[in-house]
Amino acid sequence: MTEDVYVNREELNFASMCKDFLSSGFLKQAAADEVAREEAQRQKEINKFGASGRITGMDSPARDSSKQVSAELSALLIDTSGNDAVTPSKQRMKIKSIRSRTEKSTQRARAMGGGNLSIVQLCTWYTQTVAASLHDIWRSNRLLHDGSFKPRVKLICGHQYDIANLNYGNLPARFKYENMQAAMVACNDVFSAIISGKPIDDRFLLKASINQHKEWLRRNGEWAPPSQKVPFHKLTPEDKEKDTVIVQKAMVPFV
Repeated sequence: MTEDVYVNREELNFASMCKDFLSSGFLKQAAADEVAREEAQRQKEINKFGASGRITGMDSPARDSSKQVSAELSALLIDTSGNDAVTPSKQRMKIKSIRSRTEKSTQRARAMGGGNLSIVQLCTWYTQTVAASLHDIWRSNRLLHDGSFKPRVKLICGHQYDIANLNYGNLPARFKYENMQAAMVACNDVFSAIISGKPIDDRFLLKASINQHKEWLRRNGEWAPPSQKVPFHKLTPEDKEKDTVIVQKAMVPFV
């Protein structure tokens, strides 16, 4: 998501907005669980250190600071427009940078108080969940009768990895990278639409699918086959579906 989306972010009541769009399905329960966990932790800290301070040694600021929540979430939503084709070493650096930004945002949010922490954590968690789901979608076509998957062995630095039979969390970094990039593009589009008050409907699905293909070409255009180096509307139905299914996965809780 680019900076211009947040031109008027100071005017947004992010705490209220996020409460609204996290109010259905499994995200509602996840938000409730996180709030309960944070409240329990806060009570433990009060009992141990007194009501005036937290473990961090800081006084707890107001828990409804919507401007600070906006800043934390905008730092978390990642601009993917510059993600051109990269080498494996750059992929690892990008993943490390994303993880570092996420951890720093979470630490700052924790210092602010549990009420704001759930927004940052849920948005991070949701994007990662979509990325993991994309790996499961890819390998679903390789499912065998015994519950395993048709092997897909990749050689990395002298080691063999059967990526079809590895969960997303156990994949080598270079194979996590593309799923995470696709998930970030789709989730950024969803979050942007929600912030702008736009409906998550068929029109959104088409626009986000077009953007998904554009960003995929930005990253992979150097090696993409000629049949895929075309605008979205000129792709085959099969190739269009590859982009559309990513967006649909990100849309699930919001439709």
